[in-house]
Amino acid sequence: MNRAIGVGLMAVGVIGILLYGWLVFFSPWQVLILQLTAFVAVAAVFGILAWVGYALITTPPPKPIEEIEKEVQKALEETPANGREPRQLPSRRRHEKQGEERRGANLYIPTPPRRRRRQAPRRKTRRPTSATTERKTPAAATVNKTPP
Repeated sequence: MNRAIGVGLMAVGVIGILLYGWLVFFSPWQVLILQLTAFVAVAAVFGILAWVGYALITTPPPKPIEEIEKEVQKALEETPANGREPRQLPSRRRHEKQGEERRGANLYIPTPPRRRRRQAPRRKTRRPTSATTERKTPAAATVNKTPP
């Protein structure tokens, strides 16, 4: 499946390059094609810039670090050492902005169980026999040499 999609994408890419090359260099609409290409490229850059600006405008500012630290410290003080008792979750800022006060329900938040990694099945290997474990030495090494 992935190979078929890859072949299709590659074919579309190559055909697109060839078609664009013909339109730019050999067609009677050379100037129009270049103008459209430049316009689309510039519009894409400014469109991305506008999208980033919109995201900055509509995103609320983050909480100050001090406020987050206070909430974490408060939650740690309320939770016993074993972590099994329910605790109250901090409210969300967006609900406070709208004028409604939202309090988290007393929830038991267990720690996730640890996942065991699956082990690959062990391959059965042949144990060497005594005949295969003996070292074969070259004939020259077996000859006793005496010093001259």
